[in-house]
Amino acid sequence: MTSDRDHDIDVDALTSQEMARIPKDEFAYPGPVRDVLVASILEGRKTSTACLHREFEILDEEAPKAGDLRMLIDSHEHDLAILRYTSIETKCFIDVDDRHAMDEGEGYTDAAGWRTVHADFWNSPEYRDEFGENFTIDDDTLVTLERFEVARLL
Repeated sequence: MTSDRDHDIDVDALTSQEMARIPKDEFAYPGPVRDVLVASILEGRKTSTACLHREFEILDEEAPKAGDLRMLIDSHEHDLAILRYTSIETKCFIDVDDRHAMDEGEGYTDAAGWRTVHADFWNSPEYRDEFGENFTIDDDTLVTLERFEVARLL
């Protein structure tokens, strides 16, 4: 249930069947980190996120587009809110700016700190187990930067 016209959808009028078709949006892995990120989204502090662009190839998915809807889930896979993506851009890792870093709502004061934490996450054993080990994180690594808003709390 994602299209270029999703921004026109009245999310308050969605039926339960329509809501069930909205793709799930997972932040980090289930557990304490996800719980903190979800709380930050629901409180309006976290309005952006990032992933390695290669994930879309591996998962055989298209990158989201502005206007797409996604279902925010918690660590127990409960639906909490409908997110609407407001902008998507792909950049080199080194080109992520301070504004994006701060908008992730995780306490970053600049992009350098953001890069350190994200490189550590993408190099973690858990991430490598899921997405393979045959890649490196360097200045030219492509990342997809996603901005969103909470369109509806459930």
